[in-house]
Amino acid sequence: MYKKYVNRSKKEINELALDLFKGSIFTSNQIRANDQSLLLSIFMPLVFMKKEYIDWMQDNKISVFYEYWDQAGPRSINGYPIFFSMKMMDEKDAKIVWEKCEAIVKAVDDEQEKIPEGQMDLLD
Repeated sequence: MYKKYVNRSKKEINELALDLFKGSIFTSNQIRANDQSLLLSIFMPLVFMKKEYIDWMQDNKISVFYEYWDQAGPRSINGYPIFFSMKMMDEKDAKIVWEKCEAIVKAVDDEQEKIPEGQMDLLD
């Protein structure tokens, strides 16, 4: 029926983590808990999926849907973008991407701490 989910390569994981850090990607993890009912309105392809594909996603432990912001439609719903395309990650890939993104955030924070006080004012 459907092929098994293929985990992302190390290069793809690194690119996704960097794009997430840069804010180029919107993910289903960014939807507030009280807005989870909007998932189908944000990632529209989910509305049209056959039950077999939904079963495939469950079997393959798909846990995160995402898309690049430049793919968002012209409208929004309750402040969230609306996508007519999407990508997905399983639990394993999502965990690695988030860990790498957190490492990027930490590295940037650590570097900012090295900037002498007052120097950051020059950037304003």
